[in-house]
Amino acid sequence: MIGYDKPDYQRWCERDFLADIDVARYMTWLQRLLYRALLQAAFYCETRPDLPNDDEKLWKLADCRDRKMWEENKACILGKFQIITLENGSEVLRQKRLKLEWDWLQGWRAKSRSGGLVSGISRTKSKHCSTIQNEPPLNQIEPPLKQYSRSKSMSIKSRRPSSADCFAFSGENLKVKTVLDEKLRAEFPGFDFAGEYPKMEKWLTENQDKPCKNVASFVRRWLTNNLAKSAESKPAESRPVKFGIQPVSEEGKKLEETYH
Repeated sequence: MIGYDKPDYQRWCERDFLADIDVARYMTWLQRLLYRALLQAAFYCETRPDLPNDDEKLWKLADCRDRKMWEENKACILGKFQIITLENGSEVLRQKRLKLEWDWLQGWRAKSRSGGLVSGISRTKSKHCSTIQNEPPLNQIEPPLKQYSRSKSMSIKSRRPSSADCFAFSGENLKVKTVLDEKLRAEFPGFDFAGEYPKMEKWLTENQDKPCKNVASFVRRWLTNNLAKSAESKPAESRPVKFGIQPVSEEGKKLEETYH
């Protein structure tokens, strides 16, 4: 039994432990504690799942206070074990239920280990087969990925710029796209945009502390201000009169002179 891996846990059934009539009726509370300690230590001692037939080791495995406590209680406890001689000539103490639990645990561990190996081999095979299926033929000069990337790059180079990429006016400080220019011409009909854009560029060049962050807003403000200035520069007769007062014509003035 020496050399077996220590288990991570031990299955324990308290009901079966107390169902043993020797444990329940003929052992004292102290003997039950010592017997329980030996059963739990059997899975982790050097002779697992058996116990060494050595009183010097048994009283320590049973968590006795001293050797005297073991000598006073060992007769009832050792009656639950069977002495077995191993191939190397050493003697161990074997308990039937412990041996059954140990064999079940070893079988479960072996089954889990073999299942993991089979699963790993199947995953490796499936991965290897998929790699072989995805490999290009040997007589293929260029992989499909490179052909696709080349055709894609060629299509990008041969693509013509759209109206959104063209500029109606392009300066150092002002750049007006064609799409925006068309919208502005619809909003402000009659303006000479070809003459206004250079003026805007000149103004921005002279006023570097006032950069143009929003081209559309800047151009609209510029055109709106020009409309206001042109309205103020018109003669009084051509401008609308406030508060509904109409301008007096020349004939009206002559009539006023005649009757006054």
